[in-house]
This record gives sequence, C-alpha cells and structure tokens, in this order.
Amino acid sequence: MASRNWKFGLAVAGLLLVSLIASRMSQHAAPGETTAAASPDAASAKGGSAAPSAPPAPVSVASAEEGIITRNLPVTGQLQTDHQVSLSSKVAGEIIEMRVNAGDRVTAGELVAKLDSSDALSQLNQAEANLSAVKARYDQSAVGVSLKDAQTKTAIDTARANLSSAQAHLQQMITSAKIEDEQADSGVKQADANLSSAQQNLSQLKEGARTQERAQAHFGVERAQADYNHAVDNFNRMETLFKEGAVSQQSRDDARYSMQVYQTALENSKQQASLVEAGSRSQQVAMAEEQVRQSKAALELAKSQVQRKAMSHDDVRQAEEQVRQMEAQLAAAQAGTAQYAMTRKDVAAAAAEVGQAAAQVQFARQQLDNTRIYSPISGIVDTRPANTGSSIAPTTVLMTILPSRGLYFEAEVPEDAIASVHVGDFVNTTVDALPGHTFPGRIAQVIPVADTGTKLYRVHISIPDSSASLPQNAFARGAIITGQIHGVTIPRDAIATNVGDSYVYVVANGQAHRRFVKIGATDDTRAQILSGLNAGEQYVTSGQEGITDGAPVTIRPDVRAGVKQ
Repeated sequence: MASRNWKFGLAVAGLLLVSLIASRMSQHAAPGETTAAASPDAASAKGGSAAPSAPPAPVSVASAEEGIITRNLPVTGQLQTDHQVSLSSKVAGEIIEMRVNAGDRVTAGELVAKLDSSDALSQLNQAEANLSAVKARYDQSAVGVSLKDAQTKTAIDTARANLSSAQAHLQQMITSAKIEDEQADSGVKQADANLSSAQQNLSQLKEGARTQERAQAHFGVERAQADYNHAVDNFNRMETLFKEGAVSQQSRDDARYSMQVYQTALENSKQQASLVEAGSRSQQVAMAEEQVRQSKAALELAKSQVQRKAMSHDDVRQAEEQVRQMEAQLAAAQAGTAQYAMTRKDVAAAAAEVGQAAAQVQFARQQLDNTRIYSPISGIVDTRPANTGSSIAPTTVLMTILPSRGLYFEAEVPEDAIASVHVGDFVNTTVDALPGHTFPGRIAQVIPVADTGTKLYRVHISIPDSSASLPQNAFARGAIITGQIHGVTIPRDAIATNVGDSYVYVVANGQAHRRFVKIGATDDTRAQILSGLNAGEQYVTSGQEGITDGAPVTIRPDVRAGVKQ
C-alpha cells in the first residue's frame, strides 16, 4: 500500500513539473505562437505522420550600427519681446506729416514723421550769423596780438644784440685801459731814469772823464739798448693788439713814439760813451745838454700819458653806462610782453565766445534735425496715437514699434531636468502659426529659482535671428538638446514587446531567431540597444508579425527611407 502511494505521488509531481514548464514557455512565446508541449497537433504528431513544413516568410532586414541618440527636452512658451520702442519727439512742435500707420512695417533709419521746422530753421540762421560776428572779432584781436608779439620779439632781439655789443665794447675798454695804465706808469719811470742819466752824463762831461765815468758811459749804452729793445717789443705787442681790435690807434702811436724816443736815447748814449772815451769837448757837452733837454721832454710826454690814463678810465665808465642802458632797454622790451597780457585775455575771451557760438549753432542744427523723426529699429508699427496737425510735447508718444527680430519666450523646465540645461544650449523652435518652419534659438538665461508650488524653473530662450514674419505673442514649441548618447541604435518599430519584454528577430542562416534586448535612451524614431544585439548583426525591420522563433525567412528589399540593408 505504501509503495503504491509513493508511485502515485511521484506521478503527480511529474505532471506538475511538466505543467509549470509549459506555462513558462507560453509566457515567452510570440503572439499567436504555442509551444510544442502544449500543442495538440504536436502531441498527435508523435504517433502519426509529420505535418508539411511552412514556406519561408518574406522579411526585410538591416544591419545594426553604432549611432547617436539625441536627448531633447520639450518646452513651450509665448513669443514676446522686451525691445518694444515708444517713439516720441525730442522737441515740441506741430506734426505736418505722419508717414506710417498702425500695422505698417518700418526699417531702422526710416523717416516716419515730420514736424514744422520754420522756428528751428530761424534759430539756426540766427546762431550762424552770431557765430560769423564773433569769429570776425576774434580774428581781429588775434591779428593785433600777433603783430604786437612780433614787434615785441623784434625789440627784444634788438635789445639783446645791443647789450651784447655794449658788453663786448666794455671788455675792450677795460683791456685797453689796463694796457695804457701799465704803459703810462712804465713810461714815467723810464723817462725819469733817462733824465737822471742824462743829467749825470752832462755833469761828468763838464768835470772830465774818469775810469768810473767810462764804465758808467758803457753802462748807459747797455741800459739804453735794453730800454730800446723793451720799447720795440712793446710796439710790436701794441701793433698786434691794434690789428685784433683790442687797443686804440692812439695806444699804438704812443708805443711807436716811445720806441723812437728810446732809439734816440740809445744813439745819444753811444755818442756819449764815444765822447767819454775821446775826452770832453765842447761839442760833447752841448750834446749832453741836448740829451738832458730831450730826456726832460720825454718825461713830460710820459706824464701826459698818465693824464691819458684818466681818460681811458672815463672810456671804461662810459662803456659801463652804455651796458646799463642796453640792459634797461632789454628789460623794457621784455616788459612789453607783460603789457600785452590783457590783450591776450581779450583774445582768449573772444575764442571762448566763438566756442559758445559754435555750440549754439550745433544745438540749433540738432533742433532742426529733431523735426525729422526716424525709426530707431526695424519692425511693425503697433499703435500710432498721434495724427497730422497735432501739437506735441517732447514727452508725447507718436507711435510704438515692435521689433521684427530679437524675440524670446519663457519656458518651464522640471526640477529633475534643470541640471542638464545651460546658458548657450541650442533650442530648435517651431511656431504653430508657421507650420513647417524651424527657428534656431539659444538659452539666454536660466532663472535659478523654482516655483514654490509647481517646482518648475523658468528658462529664457532667445531667437535673435528670427524671420521678419515671425508673429509676436504666438505659441512656440522648443526642443532643448540636453545630451547625446552613443551606442547601437535601431528603429523603434523594429522592436516587439510581450508582457513587458522587448525583443527583435535576428536573421542568421536563413532563419529568424528571437533575441531579447535591453533598451536604453530613445528619440522620436530610434532606440539605443544596451544588450542583446551587436553591431553588424542583421535584424528584421518589417515582416516580423508572421514569423516565429527559428522560422525560415527570405530577405526582401526594405523600401523604408534611411534603412540600410
């Protein structure tokens, strides 16, 4: 009994095991497939003949390749601009022409309105006339100052030249006076000595010659010779100084006369010595007396030269006075520059008036230009409250202009995606009002403060190069590129799913084999394969609906664009 129970339990366990295996296989079968264990046809085939084999199913295939999945973050917002311009006039006046209306397109620099310019033109004419008048006054005063400056400069140059000449003349007089002083003193001494010698010689002649007298006579000759040599040297020196302009002609003539006197004295001394040797005669005595007279005359001449020394000092004093006069003239000429200081101030004041008048002309011309109003930007006239004939003030708004470029929209980004959004990221933007057009944008600003309720962050997306036809306040859609993923990628419609599992059919040796895959990132058309399919393997792109794992297949061309065989 126990043995039968054990065998029954073993049979029940085997049936349960077979049932569990069949159930697991049915979960992984493709839709419409059945396992061999669960198929009644398969069970009956064990005891009967085999069923005929199915023909190969036609499929299209492609080779798995490395590709890029671009991760996009979709955002939306409303196009707007922060550069709207409210155009007004800089001056008050009456509008005489409005050249645009609301809804018109304008370009930067286009003339859009005119004001009455008659008053501004009159003010400009007055300012220009005033400028001409003050320029004339300035030119006149500037010419006068230039002339006076030239005259003063000439006077200063002349005074400096005269002073330099007077100083040179003074130095010449000082040198000449010094030389004449030396000559006068030396001449008096020499003439006095000669007179004493002549008187002594006369006395000796009258007394008769002795040995001592002979010696004295010879000594007198030697002394007279030395004096004559000295006079010759002095005359030569004076001749040289006279040629150089350092002494006067009178000084040179005096030196010549002294040389001649000493020459005569030398001859007399020689004659006296000869007489002493020969003995005293009446003629010798007479000659000695004549020599005494000549020596007295020479002494008187030398003394007169002393009187001329005083005259030389007078010349020096006169030269010094002339130098002082020339210095005074130079000081007076230099003082003339200071005398024209007030005149120069007048010129400076006139120049300042010219500058002020020129500024008034510039202001008047600017006021005239301001009667023509130009659009500062290119865009569309939004509103135009002003009309022709209206009197406006500088604060009156003539029109508002919406720029045709430089639009943006604010989008909201979830908290878990804000870390992948950065300033400068590209954003491809489309506008519902312009289907089929894409506008490149960039993230201009990320506001790092989340909304307390929604936890969303605001992102400022700029479209700087937008088309002129891009409508403001339109609804915009953007795709922020947050990253790119590299790996094996295949079309998403080549992937089948069953009970949460994803698989593809891999074709090898004419058969389709089911291969479970793990999917990573996806975009609109493709999916990243993390595992289960390698680059280079062929997978079924279409026709997989009617095949099973291991079914024979035949490859047909895939007509879908972008799929490589």
